[in-house]
Amino acid sequence: MNCTKSTNVITLHALKLDIDENTVKVNEIDTNEDMGVSKISTDEEYDFFIVKTKRNMQSGKQYRISINYVGLLNNSDIVALYLSTYKVGDETRYAVASQLEHVFSRRVFPSFDEPAMKATFDIIIKHRNTRSALSNMPVIRNETDGDWNTAYFDTSPVMSDYLVAIVVSDFVYKEKLTKSGVKFRVWARPGMIDTVDFSLDLGIKTLEYFEELWNISYPIPKLDMVALPQKMYGAMENWGLITYHEYYMLFNKETDSPLKAQRMARLISHEVAHMWFGNLVTMAWWNQAWLNEGFASHFQYVGIDHVYPEWKTFEVYYQDIVTLRAFSVDASSDSHPTVMPNADWSYEMEQQFDARLYDRGAQIIMMMRSILGDTVLFEGFRNYLNKRSYGNAYTDDLWTDLTETARNSGIDIDMKEVMDPWLLQLGFPVVTITRTDNTTATVEQKIFVLDSEDEIPDAPEDFNYIWYIPLTYTHSGESLATDKPSLAWMNRTLTGSIYLNGASADNWILGNVYQHGYYRVNYDLDNWNKLIEQLATDHEQIPIQNRAALIDDAFNLARSGDVNVVLAFKVADYLRNDGNYAPWKAFISNLKYVRRMLEKTPAYGYLEEFGRDLIKPIYTKYGWNFTASDLEPQNHGNYLLKVEAIQLSCEFNDEDCVREAKSAYSNWMDDMENNKIPFDVRGTAMCTAIKHGGQDEWMFAYRELNNPSDKSLLDNITTALACTQDVWLLEKYLDDYYREFLNTTGVVVQPPTEYDVIDLFAIIKKMRAQSAVGSFVANTFTLTHFDEMKSRDATKAFKTLWDQADGMRMKSQYKLIEDLGRKYNDMPQDEVKAFYKALRNINANIRWMEKNYDSLETWLEEKSEN
Repeated sequence: MNCTKSTNVITLHALKLDIDENTVKVNEIDTNEDMGVSKISTDEEYDFFIVKTKRNMQSGKQYRISINYVGLLNNSDIVALYLSTYKVGDETRYAVASQLEHVFSRRVFPSFDEPAMKATFDIIIKHRNTRSALSNMPVIRNETDGDWNTAYFDTSPVMSDYLVAIVVSDFVYKEKLTKSGVKFRVWARPGMIDTVDFSLDLGIKTLEYFEELWNISYPIPKLDMVALPQKMYGAMENWGLITYHEYYMLFNKETDSPLKAQRMARLISHEVAHMWFGNLVTMAWWNQAWLNEGFASHFQYVGIDHVYPEWKTFEVYYQDIVTLRAFSVDASSDSHPTVMPNADWSYEMEQQFDARLYDRGAQIIMMMRSILGDTVLFEGFRNYLNKRSYGNAYTDDLWTDLTETARNSGIDIDMKEVMDPWLLQLGFPVVTITRTDNTTATVEQKIFVLDSEDEIPDAPEDFNYIWYIPLTYTHSGESLATDKPSLAWMNRTLTGSIYLNGASADNWILGNVYQHGYYRVNYDLDNWNKLIEQLATDHEQIPIQNRAALIDDAFNLARSGDVNVVLAFKVADYLRNDGNYAPWKAFISNLKYVRRMLEKTPAYGYLEEFGRDLIKPIYTKYGWNFTASDLEPQNHGNYLLKVEAIQLSCEFNDEDCVREAKSAYSNWMDDMENNKIPFDVRGTAMCTAIKHGGQDEWMFAYRELNNPSDKSLLDNITTALACTQDVWLLEKYLDDYYREFLNTTGVVVQPPTEYDVIDLFAIIKKMRAQSAVGSFVANTFTLTHFDEMKSRDATKAFKTLWDQADGMRMKSQYKLIEDLGRKYNDMPQDEVKAFYKALRNINANIRWMEKNYDSLETWLEEKSEN
């Protein structure tokens, strides 16, 4: 330890460790002087282990503290140092792995468990000869004694202790060398090693690319990636030893789909990006975590786009996964700033690790790319990484380095002034563009709130929900193929104006070109109509990203009350002619809310007919034709659209789709091994066949609940069983899980997987989602059995109770939830917040129906007649 200020107190973190206090010693390193220990105490609130020395330690000197202790090999919550299991036939095998982020190193060794307290680590692991041991660094020496081996690992770089990693297993590996000589290995249990090639290839290529992009060598001689049967999170970016849940690292090219390849690629590229953003330069404190996660979340796509340019990542699916998801969680009082004022307690740290950190952070970086350009911005990131290597950073450090780089490149900008409003307050703006004459338009910004009556908390005084907005725009008199969009800054002003060079009265205006900015755009009605006409006549004149943005903006502006939802449907009406995934995905995602609102109304039949007609050309083009060519990188976008077309067509009861689904399910019933349904439409086929089938189809799937070996199949089956329209089968389904629930003692904590835990609460959720019939049965069941459910698992029970409000849209339903709140007025504080949110949601749904239902029903009926 380096002593920076004279003291006689050392405060460490330690939790669930059996420490032998008699062995605690503190010595000055140069002289080996024993400083003596006068007192040892603990502070359980902060997990502190406090050592008071007899003599003062002096500033500028180094000291060593040595402690003997025993820790637990955890088999309950899959963090710290934990036991992972898997089966080979009837034999259970074991592996040991670590997960130390966020604050779990204190459960493995006494530590300074804070990201800014960096150190080098020398790891020694004693293990049986039949196992191998891995840590952050390569093994430099082995000592064998009978059945045991002691592995000594090289000294690590200076790093935060949450990055320390250990794996002990009987796994095997494949390896290659990168161009710079890094030994790259991928590990899996022996029976799965043939499925690691995709991960090995992608991992090497992204590591090589990021070394080249940042002009900073990866500093460790090796990088291991390990596929674990159980893992708390999808992956962990430990320096030199990345661990994954095996679902995200193993790819069988014979049976796995392009969707899984993309999920894996995103996570692998994300973790490799962390080797620079997070490991080389680390956030100074947890509230600065976007410097780790926002950067890894953005550059995972940059890495994928480099390795697989045929995927057209930023054109096909970046928007859906990043931009639109960030919008969806950042438009209410439930949101929080990307950089929170405080994240001092473990629950606060956990709460911030969500889409507002990952996806909003990634999209803010996309916006910075449009502000500074990749050349200047990436050079600024290189300067940031070089200046702060092996250290820690605050967001202000990033702004300092970017501002300096920009000004050295001739761009006069203060990045802190511009960007702080985007990170230090929640939410984002909507910019309304209103045409005033041929060549000018006014622009106005306000915070976008999905529910107009939602009470957004007060913003920091310096910001007041006003942003510096880099408003990019163009008009139909310009050619985006050759010209860059125009840029106008809204410098924290509520209103402004833009100049439309060369525009005529017939031209439309398009804002937030390519949707690189983190803001929505609304227009005057005349401009909306011009855009709708352009989409109908030649949609390719508008970039793919903006076609998706127009659809998503219109539907969300309808939910906020800024436009009528009929306008949104008019925007989407051109889609029958668009064979691109991104606009369709935006429509399908927004359609879910409209379907919930119309599900039990006379208009729902018209909505189904509209949906069937809209998707028909896409469905007819692709059908259920799945071939090996789907896996070819250039076909991934078409594959994604094919899967969505099948799902939407079957959900809207298209005759051909229902027939194909029933046939696929029937063949699977006849021979499950040889007539497998393609993975990404298996759930759709099973749900459709059971929905349109009878008792035989349902009972066949029900019997397969006893086959737990395939978790993905079990997830499909449990969802499909909820699709039946037979009330007695739904009642039987719930009753069986309820009896199992009653026979369970206490709250069951199950190891997390890529699939939801299947229990009574999950079945209720699935049933609500599948149909109006299922929703009615599930809600009635919840109300009937709530008291018993609450007595056994109050957290899940209350969540299940309030979640039914999402589909409620009548004043009588508002009163029902209100009365339940009065009845259970002693509910925990977190449930009080959820209760009031449920009431807000119902009120918002009521207002949506009052504003939109009549006009939408009329429009859909007219479309049906035409």
